[in-house]
Amino acid sequence: MGRGTWAVNFSYDELYDILKRGIEESRKDNSARGTLRLAYYITLLVQLVNACRIGEAVEAVQKFVRGEYVLLQDGDAKLMKTEVRVEKKRRKEVRRNIYLPPEITEKDLRRIRNIELDKRRIKAWSKVHLGINTHGFRHAGVTKMSEVMGPEFTAENIGWESLSILLKYIQREEADKKLRRFIRGP
Repeated sequence: MGRGTWAVNFSYDELYDILKRGIEESRKDNSARGTLRLAYYITLLVQLVNACRIGEAVEAVQKFVRGEYVLLQDGDAKLMKTEVRVEKKRRKEVRRNIYLPPEITEKDLRRIRNIELDKRRIKAWSKVHLGINTHGFRHAGVTKMSEVMGPEFTAENIGWESLSILLKYIQREEADKKLRRFIRGP
């Protein structure tokens, strides 16, 4: 990909498209490697759309595969929801909801059921094959979520007790946009 490992130069929509294309290509490859890639792309998509840490995405995908989810009817869509422990919370256990993107099918979940997901391997794979650090998916997800839902609801959904971290994400992104506009000139 070549645009830096943190993915700050990628928008949510660009990352979403990269992952969706990867899922579609992996579905066509029935080899063991294709199945592994499918599992990794699904995990990264779960991370992106839920703005979660890679470990939280791994836990969620494992639960979806095992059938540990609630099926919700939301308008015309059926959404699978599971709950995971928020990482980085040492003093108390905080849990959050994770949703399976509707693009992921039960057939996909059955296909990857024998894959052992390991967050370190997914991180390394993402850097090597996509050129993107997995935290970049979370960053893009948080940025998009805050644009759509506002900072208060975003912080609540991702398990943050304070808005200060979220504001750092948003301000960093906004500052970079303004710097690019400044450098381009009038």
